[in-house]
Amino acid sequence: MSDAKPAPTAGAVAQRAPMLPMEDALQRLLLQVTPLGRTESVATPLARGRVLAQDLVSPLDVPPYDNSAMDGYAMRAADVAAL
Repeated sequence: MSDAKPAPTAGAVAQRAPMLPMEDALQRLLLQVTPLGRTESVATPLARGRVLAQDLVSPLDVPPYDNSAMDGYAMRAADVAAL
C-alpha cells in the first residue's frame, strides 16, 4: 500500500474556469495598463530597471548554438481571478 498523496493540482481540470476568447482576454489586459507617454535615451549602464521603447535585435545568434528552450508566460489563476 502506498502513502502517496495526490498532487495539489489533481482534479484541477474539473475546476477550470471557462476560457475567454483571445480578443476578450487581450482587452482585459489592456484595460489594466497605462502607456508610458514619452521615451528618452540613456547610456546602457543607466538603463537598468527601465523598459525598452523598441525592439533590440542582436546581430549574433545568442547563444551561438541550437537551443530548444521555451519562451512564454506563466501565471497562477489566483493572481488573475479579478480580471
